[in-house]
Amino acid sequence: METIIKVIDLLGSDIRSRLNAEKIRNRIDGQTVVDFSGVKFMSRSFADELYNICHGNPLVRLEGMSEFVHSMYNTVSDGRQRKRVRKEDNGEILKFDKVESLSEFLLQL
Repeated sequence: METIIKVIDLLGSDIRSRLNAEKIRNRIDGQTVVDFSGVKFMSRSFADELYNICHGNPLVRLEGMSEFVHSMYNTVSDGRQRKRVRKEDNGEILKFDKVESLSEFLLQL
């Protein structure tokens, strides 16, 4: 039997917290459809956690994503597929003993 998770009923149409993905994870039971019908917004942090849940799990299927929600999920997924490469590694570590000295430094930038 297939479990269907209606995200709009569980989390609403505007999903902004990474913690909300845990509510989906807790409801996954074997073959599961996560239905995003009616969801208008998904934050990048939520999409990142959703990716963690779904990546490599052939029993979970995402459906009903709006263009924006699908785009956000794909942005996260694509970013995870690419190897992160730093072009320069010339960073300097600065230490500040007071907030005032940090503020003065930042104002000089």
